[in-house]
Order: sequence, then structure tokens, then C-alpha cells
Amino acid sequence: MRLPNTSTNPIDKQMAAQSTQYTLSNAQISKTWNKVFDVYIGAENLFGFRQDETITDAENPFSDYFDASMIWAPVFGCNLYAGVRWRLEKK
Repeated sequence: MRLPNTSTNPIDKQMAAQSTQYTLSNAQISKTWNKVFDVYIGAENLFGFRQDETITDAENPFSDYFDASMIWAPVFGCNLYAGVRWRLEKK
């Protein structure tokens, strides 16, 4: 996608005009027992893509070039989860 123009910033504080292409994939598997319990496992961001340098001039939060609004992709890698759902009323 197109990113805001940072060409007037100093060279070390400039960003590309376009974001990098990436694929975001998620998956979940669920199993129901006795219509009361569900067990599930899943993963988010399966390929672990992460955006580098999410905050411009992060070491100087009061500078004119500090900018935290240019986050366009996940900032964490792959996220795994598991859980149990318990229904109080049977369906």
C-alpha cells in the first residue's frame, strides 16, 4: 500500500513510498465433546512476518520526526493459542 511522503525528513528518518507485500494467514481447529465442552488450538500470523522499524525516530519521542502512525503490518511474530470453552446451557 502507499505510505505517507517522508521525503522532507532527514535521510535516516525517511521511509519507502510503498509497504512491503506480505501474506497474513490464520488457522484454528475446534473439537466439541458432549455439547458442553469445546477444545481449540490455533495460530495467527502463521508465516511470522513482522514489520521492522515501526516507529520513526523512536529514540527521540519529543523530536519533530517522531512518528508512530506508520504501522502497516504485524509487529509480533507467530502467535499460538489454545483453550477450552464450557457451555452452561446445553444446545
